[in-house]
Amino acid sequence: MISKWSGRKPGSYDLSVEINHVVVDWILEHIARVDRKFGEFLMTE
Repeated sequence: MISKWSGRKPGSYDLSVEINHVVVDWILEHIARVDRKFGEFLMTE
C-alpha cells in the first residue's frame, strides 16, 4: 500500500484524500463485519 503513494509528497492534498478513503473504507467494512457477527450471535441466543 505504501509503494502506491511513494511518488507523492508527504502532506499533499491528494495523498491525504487517498489515505482518508482507505481508512473510511476499512472502518465501514469492519463495522459491517462486526455487526454481521453480532446479529448472528443475537439470533442464536
